[in-house]
This record gives sequence, structure tokens and C-alpha cells, in this order.
Amino acid sequence: MAQRTGIATHNITIGIKYDTEALNRLESQLERIAELMERIQNSVPPTEINNDNSIRQIVRDELRQFVTRESGRGGLLSTW
Repeated sequence: MAQRTGIATHNITIGIKYDTEALNRLESQLERIAELMERIQNSVPPTEINNDNSIRQIVRDELRQFVTRESGRGGLLSTW
């Protein structure tokens, strides 16, 4: 058994009151924020390590210094 549904259409008019002065202030504030965000993004260079080789080099140098220092007389790696 099929049911029939009728669809009614209505035209509704809605009036919206808005304060243009407040909207203009908001717009200028948003523009100012966008300018500041652009300055922040452009002035701070990203600090990135291109690859792990630089970290490996730092660790290697630190280990070499440690071994050299501690291999001497009285050091942790000393046989004296």
C-alpha cells in the first residue's frame, strides 16, 4: 500500500538587523590579527635538523671527549 505525501512550499522573508559599525570594527580587528600572524610566521625561521647525521656527529664528539678525559690517570676508564 503506497502512501502519498504532499509537499507544501512556503516563502518566508526574514529581516536581519545588523550593526555595520560593529562589523567594520570586527573586520579591522581580524585584518590586524591576520597581519600579526603573517609577521610571526615570516619572522621566526623554522629550526629543523635536516637529517640525523648532525645529531650523530654531536654524540660522537661528546663520546670521544668523554673517553679521552676518562682514559687518563684516575679516570673511570683508567687501568692505573
